[in-house]
Amino acid sequence: STKKQIFFVPTLYELACKNTGFLLVDDIPMQRVTRMLLTAEQRVLKRILDIAVAVTALIILSPVILITAVMIKLDSKGPVLYSQERVGLYGKTFFVHKFRSMKQDAEAKCGPVLAAEGDPRITKFGRFMRATRLDELPQLFNVLKGEMSIVGPRPERPFFVKQFIAQKPEYDYRHNVKPGITGLAQIAGKYNTSAYDKMIYDLLYIQDVSVKTDLMIMLQTFKVLLTKSSTEGVK
Repeated sequence: STKKQIFFVPTLYELACKNTGFLLVDDIPMQRVTRMLLTAEQRVLKRILDIAVAVTALIILSPVILITAVMIKLDSKGPVLYSQERVGLYGKTFFVHKFRSMKQDAEAKCGPVLAAEGDPRITKFGRFMRATRLDELPQLFNVLKGEMSIVGPRPERPFFVKQFIAQKPEYDYRHNVKPGITGLAQIAGKYNTSAYDKMIYDLLYIQDVSVKTDLMIMLQTFKVLLTKSSTEGVK
């Protein structure tokens, strides 16, 4: 015997069957496939954790936020913050807030384009912010407003969401939970991991949402910040 292990990439149906429920219909044993939705208890506990972490982080990181804002103004022309429309819970759009890491009007000529390796649109200090994820800090205010969670699928722009759903309809299941600042796809994958592979991670997360899981992902995020390859753009 070669004692080889076999691995496979799960389909949407196989992901949905992860937490199947047992029931009887007359005398026939059956399994009920999960709807990939959070329970009321999960939503309440997750919201309490989000508020506690966001408030604590804003208090502790307030000096870092102030210094970052000053450095952006010294590095390039333009506003410190920028807001961009993203798709959130149940497909409802909202405006995400980030520190500006690209030159002003970076997409005025090219239109919506995913960030690439060595992207000339990114400013010098912007590269540092992206490598350390400092540009994500203003999203803590999105969390307090209830538009985002600390942990969840990363929110994407409507332009790209339409493309992803057209290619893979199951991509829309990512919107069954609030988008997050960090997530399973960010600690297990990289910035340049394909949208489909990130979706698999996000759906696996939805199946296993808990305070314990969120805390584990938050702790793992610090490890990822020290890994340069995790912040590289798409090729």
